[in-house]
Amino acid sequence: MDIKYNKDETLDWDIVWSDIGVVPDRISKLNPYQRINALPNIALLARKNNLAKHLIKMSKAFKDEYNFFPKTWCLPSDANDLK
Repeated sequence: MDIKYNKDETLDWDIVWSDIGVVPDRISKLNPYQRINALPNIALLARKNNLAKHLIKMSKAFKDEYNFFPKTWCLPSDANDLK
């Protein structure tokens, strides 16, 4: 996996949100006030398309509990249903 960081690594920052793994070398170089929030597999929920897929699956299994979001289509796989 190719990990890309900011063009200017010298920029001062407090918090970084990472949806990929964080290498120990990067953690060891943190200043005392800096934090990295890295949640494994966060893309399963944080990306809209993945969140929609999971909400649709849960709404089929638990109709009464998952009726809080509007009808959703994931394109291109749901294109016929959308039409």
